[in-house]
Amino acid sequence: KVEAPRVVWVGVNQGKSQIKALADSLEKSLETIGFAKEDRDFEAHITLGRVRSSLNRFALSKAIEQYPMPALPSQKAESIVLFKSTLTPQGPIYESLQEFHFQ
Repeated sequence: KVEAPRVVWVGVNQGKSQIKALADSLEKSLETIGFAKEDRDFEAHITLGRVRSSLNRFALSKAIEQYPMPALPSQKAESIVLFKSTLTPQGPIYESLQEFHFQ
C-alpha cells in the first residue's frame, strides 16, 4: 500500500549494472573536486514527477491503488544530460548544462 508518495518514478532493469557503474564513476570524479559522496545507495530510475502538497499526495495514493501500473515499453538511451536544479518556492528550475552521447 502506498501511503503518501512524494516522487513518482520507474525503475530501470535492463542496463542497470552499466548505469550504476557510470554513476559510481561520476561520483568518484565529483569527490575529487569537493562534492560529498551520496549516503544513499544508487537506484537506477527515471523520475516521472514530484508531489508537493499533502492533498495531492493523498489523491495520487488513491489513484495508484485504483489503477495498477501497466508494463512500460522498452526504451533505448542514446545520451545523458547533466542538469542543474535550483529549488525555489514555486518549484524547481532545471537548466541543461551538457549532453553526453553514448558510443
